[in-house]
Amino acid sequence: MAEKKTARELGCFGKNLAVIRAALHLSQEQLGEKVGLSRQQVYRYEQGLAFEPLHSTVERVAAFAGVSQEQLTHALLREGDIHVDGR
Repeated sequence: MAEKKTARELGCFGKNLAVIRAALHLSQEQLGEKVGLSRQQVYRYEQGLAFEPLHSTVERVAAFAGVSQEQLTHALLREGDIHVDGR
């Protein structure tokens, strides 16, 4: 059975999506295309309207941003934490 995410983890995930977008100068649609989410999903996570991201979603976003899954869900990232190859 999948482990439930806490409210704190969920809040960090959405806020960190916004940090990743800002660091890479991406729109919600552009980030979504790169990590397999729709623009609406990115918006809902960033606004705290969507909860419980799938483990596969956390994996894809963490890999794309060059951060650990732990960082993505448990800490607030800064733009300098983002390490994307080829950008």
